[in-house]
Amino acid sequence: MKSRIEKSYPKISFVETSWPEIHVADYSDKTGSTRTIEYHETKPADINSLTLINDGALHITAATLNEQSMTDPETDKEMSHCECVLFPHQNDEGTWVLFVEIKDCKVRNMSEYFKKAKEQIVATVADFRNREVIPKGKNAHAVISFPNKTKTNYYNQIIHQGDRTAFLHQHKIIIMATNTITIKNNRSLS
Repeated sequence: MKSRIEKSYPKISFVETSWPEIHVADYSDKTGSTRTIEYHETKPADINSLTLINDGALHITAATLNEQSMTDPETDKEMSHCECVLFPHQNDEGTWVLFVEIKDCKVRNMSEYFKKAKEQIVATVADFRNREVIPKGKNAHAVISFPNKTKTNYYNQIIHQGDRTAFLHQHKIIIMATNTITIKNNRSLS
């Protein structure tokens, strides 16, 4: 998958790791975009983050979609996109691919930003499918993380099972809203 991403999006940067915990932090707002998405082995002390539990020490590739990583080939304008895409380094048609959007907003703005995050995820997955980075029929995983929301049950407040089912049928995306994901193996996330 990495080679297909490099071919379609030459400005995307990659990080590879097999850390037991992968902390994905978005420093864009905090630093005025001098720093953007970063991956850490331990929880950063200066910012809340999305945590991927990788107890099986699966080798993971993270593709960071920074400014101008995804541009419309006809207009050369930047497209709406999520922060990053993670996937097992050894992958095939059956392995998971995870699109990540992190919203570093005040809790009272979550529902507004959740709508925007869904649009960014849908646009990114659609472009990956259009450029044949992932097959059109493949289910993609997506997580929308609100790291400043420390209560773990916020997921049920912003997306219901019916919404999740509709999103899967309409977009072939398994959507989650959480700050912690467990990598079970190269085929399954929870």
